[in-house]
Amino acid sequence: IGLGHAAYRAEDNAEAAKAYELALHLNPRSFLVRLALARVYWRLNRLAEAAEEQLEVLRTHPRFAQAHADYGVTLVRVGRHGDALASLLKGIELGYREAIVFNFLGNAYVALGRTNEAIGAFEQAIRLDSAYPTAYVNLALLYADAGARAKARQYYKKVVDDQPGL
Repeated sequence: IGLGHAAYRAEDNAEAAKAYELALHLNPRSFLVRLALARVYWRLNRLAEAAEEQLEVLRTHPRFAQAHADYGVTLVRVGRHGDALASLLKGIELGYREAIVFNFLGNAYVALGRTNEAIGAFEQAIRLDSAYPTAYVNLALLYADAGARAKARQYYKKVVDDQPGL
């Protein structure tokens, strides 16, 4: 497992996948290795394999908040927004509180045409991490699409001001 973590931190995703796959072969019941492997699969854009690992964790640990949240993120990335919504909300219900999860929840709501709920999710992402630029950008885009230019500029300006290299 340690080799996988080292390769993951070094962003050597192919080596991390090999190490985690070996660790899983040696201990197929290790749900933590499965989640780590799923994250490597995210990086490698092997989303179907990531989903398989996450589902296996959920089969054995149905109340594991992070597994629900991670699976929801994977489902958003493959365009299964309705299914993603259920998984993301379950992760949140079980106590998972990361800005990225609320951002992906917002993305799922946008795809389903639920704009007000999307705004709430993006705003919650910002409350959890006020330096998380993606949620600001998503809010700027939503408000721009709705014709609320002043509000869109407010969120866009926040990103530009906090990211001077842009």
